[in-house]
Amino acid sequence: MNAKYFEENGFEDFHGTKFHKAVLDHAACIANNLMFDATHPDNNDGETAANAYHVMIALREAGLSRIDEKCVAKSREFIADKIKPVSEEEREFGRAFLAAVLGIK
Repeated sequence: MNAKYFEENGFEDFHGTKFHKAVLDHAACIANNLMFDATHPDNNDGETAANAYHVMIALREAGLSRIDEKCVAKSREFIADKIKPVSEEEREFGRAFLAAVLGIK
């Protein structure tokens, strides 16, 4: 592990299917926490979203530590070129869609 965010990462000791099960188990929790943060910004001090992001970081660091460094570097370069900011039009559509799904005005 590169220890960029954590000195110790408990997920690194998970092996095989146990690690993948942890990813699946935490995915719903992450989504729920980020959804709560997005839909209740006045009732959140930011810790809920921060917790979700830190779990994502821990899972990703542990996953990347299992892959050859050359593959990780090549992937990082490829993905960095693909990540683009969301346009305001896309953002507004996302907000309207989320509001419609959740029944928020």
